[in-house]
Amino acid sequence: MSTRFKEKIVDGQVLFDNVTPQLTDSPQLAADHTSLGSSLAQARDLQGRQETVKGQLRDINQQRLQVAKQTDDLRRRLRAGLISVLGPDSTKLLEFGIKPRRQKVQRVRLTPAAKAARAAERAVARAAVLAAAEKPKEASAKPATP
Repeated sequence: MSTRFKEKIVDGQVLFDNVTPQLTDSPQLAADHTSLGSSLAQARDLQGRQETVKGQLRDINQQRLQVAKQTDDLRRRLRAGLISVLGPDSTKLLEFGIKPRRQKVQRVRLTPAAKAARAAERAVARAAVLAAAEKPKEASAKPATP
């Protein structure tokens, strides 16, 4: 509820109450005075209904949080049950949207000699690339003979 709305209701009620004694002297204000009174009654009714609905909204939000928590708990339990039944490594878990545990891949450990041979191969390949890059420069450096 905005305070502006509440202020308008209060201001309207003050005006309504203060104009009431003047109605005998100014009967032309009676129609607007009566309309203001019914409008203020409607505004207070709407304000009360809004407070009621706010309370209902809080209850609904609380229920949503409880259901979400319960859903998460049940989902975790079901997931754990499937893993215990099928096994943590089973690819059948994928059908249920559960990632199986990663398989350990045994990497081949290179001996120091194999590492040195690989490094030498890479060095030769790098030298070939550099040499290929140098050839066009040498060709363009030669003067063209007519």
